[in-house]
Order: sequence, then structure tokens, then C-alpha cells
Amino acid sequence: MKWEIAARTDVGRLRERNEDDLLVLNEKQILVVADGMGGHANGNIASRTAVSVLESWFSDSSVPDRMEEAEQAGFEIDLRDAIGAANREIFQLNQGTFSLEGMGTTVVVMRRIGCWALLATVGDSRIYRFREGKLEQLTRDHSLMEELLQQHVLSEQDVLMSPHRNIITRALGMNDSVESDTCWLKLEDGDLFLLCSDGLSDMVSAQAIQHVLMDSEDLESQSEKLVCLANERGGIDNITVVLARTTVSDS
Repeated sequence: MKWEIAARTDVGRLRERNEDDLLVLNEKQILVVADGMGGHANGNIASRTAVSVLESWFSDSSVPDRMEEAEQAGFEIDLRDAIGAANREIFQLNQGTFSLEGMGTTVVVMRRIGCWALLATVGDSRIYRFREGKLEQLTRDHSLMEELLQQHVLSEQDVLMSPHRNIITRALGMNDSVESDTCWLKLEDGDLFLLCSDGLSDMVSAQAIQHVLMDSEDLESQSEKLVCLANERGGIDNITVVLARTTVSDS
């Protein structure tokens, strides 16, 4: 199993700087999207710190070609520990420095191990899978609106219209520890994964994203089209898109 990757990030139309960051470690089979928050509190430093810690953590790790089921727990713990290390680094930066106090970041991570993928999320950045013409959201937002939706307090339409839809309930850097949600997926030939910040998902509907991914164009063109759509529909936030398509290796 191998994959083809395209990635891009854009400041959007209203923000003065890009507080999103991304990481593509193709040789280590790691993908990361981080969406910094805090504005004046340097959300860009938070996202950059998260990406740097994860890059350092996995740079020396080996990449197994296959995996026995008994090894899944170990890989999952390792990824949780890596995210925990990033969280502690940002939390420490928040302590005692007024100009940095209050910064944080979301993070989504995808690690491919043979024919399996391990996903992790903190916050409201997302991972989708496009398979056989259908788009599916694989991660669940850590947000106030998602909690109210799950409790049937609000409808999906209420969430879309709410001015509070960007209030998140979990992020890196807010406390000295953080819980990340993780899950395993068995990969199939032709699976297309999308990792993105909410600058895309808030501006472009799942139906519109699916329409773009149904196009037979290459991943670079698809990623550019997604960013353009988000900007055309307001571009009120930074936009980050990472696309990864899995294929069966001929070797």
C-alpha cells in the first residue's frame, strides 16, 4: 500500500496572518493539520509548536510494512503520547508570558501503518474519507455545538446558523494534559482522505466537498479547488487542506 499526497494552506480573505499549520512526513507516513487559535495570543505559535513537536517525535521512528493486531495498542499509545508532548510544550509557553497566554491549537493526525491507518483528533479540525463516491466524516468535533447536537438539544440546521459554532471544548495548550480521540481504519485501494481545518468545513458543505473529490482531476487540482471554494464563500478563516489517496503498490 502506498499513497499520493497534496497539501496547501491559505490565509483566507479576512485574516491578516495564517494561524494554521500542516505537516507531511511522507517517508514516515504521517500527516498533520493544526489550527491555531488566540489571535493576538499567537495561535500561529501554538500550531507551529504542535507540528514541530510531532515532527521531532516521529522523525526517528521506524515505519513498519505490516502490523499484527497485538501491536495496535502500542502505536495508539505512542501517538497519544506524542500529542500529549505537544500539549505540554504549548501549555508551558502559556505560563508566565503575557503575550502568549491563552494560545492553543486543534490537531488532527493520520499515521499509515501498512494497510491500516491510525487517526487522532483534538478540537474541531476534521478527517474525512471519500470511498466509492461517498464522503464520510471520520472524526467528531470537540465543540459546544457538537455536544448539543449529540444531546439532541440542537438540530444540524441550528448548528449551521449558530454564532457559537466555533466554540471548542478541547484543544492543545489549555491544560497540562489533554485527551485525544483515536481510531483505526483498514485501508482499501483508492481511499481518498481529507484532513482540513474548519476554514474549509465551515465554508464548504460536505456535499460540495464530495462533488470536488468526485472529479477525476489530480490531487493538486482538487486541493486548489477546495481552497478556492472556501475563499469564494467568504474565506473568513485560514484554510488548510491535505489530501491523501491510497493505492496498492505494484512492487
